[in-house]
Amino acid sequence: MKLVLLGKPLSGKGTQAALLSKALDISVLSLGALFRREVEKKSVLGKKVEKYMKKGTLVPHSVTFPFLQKYLPKKDFILDGYPRNLAQAKALEKMCSLDFVIDVHCSNRLIQKRIMARRSCPKCGKIYGLDVHPPKEGICSCGATLIQRKDDTKAIVQKRLAVYTKQSASLISYYKHKGIYLQVSGEKNRYSLTKNILKKISY
Repeated sequence: MKLVLLGKPLSGKGTQAALLSKALDISVLSLGALFRREVEKKSVLGKKVEKYMKKGTLVPHSVTFPFLQKYLPKKDFILDGYPRNLAQAKALEKMCSLDFVIDVHCSNRLIQKRIMARRSCPKCGKIYGLDVHPPKEGICSCGATLIQRKDDTKAIVQKRLAVYTKQSASLISYYKHKGIYLQVSGEKNRYSLTKNILKKISY
């Protein structure tokens, strides 16, 4: 099965990708996670990506697509957070045929609240929420000290949400026309949401 998970930043699509990966026994590819890894390594790609992340703008197709070609599994997969616009969707379509595109929807107000409360582990990548999943004394389960991402600021979050809304409109319409678009609420319990998604894709 080939799935795409769409959603605003902190809508819960990453969490659902992990839960669905376990339930379906297929791998997850998150370009956002791969990009952040490259930024931390200070690689050539990381330096290109970082300037866009700091501004809260989308990484251009000329950068993302070669990266996707390199890492996209040939068989089953869950693609987290890609495509972000119509051009990327059409480029992806040339590579493979998708089964479902699942849009994890949340209100902007909840997204802003979640992002300001987000803390992440620079070592293992685990994410915590100070409001719902508070870390013990700011320490990850792996022992590393948690950090707040540099791009988790109110101004950047608002810009990212505006960019996402503008870019996603034609993308959603495109997948609706193909009959593979499903919208689910990211404001529900994460496990209930996973069961709902599995039911919708008839697993």
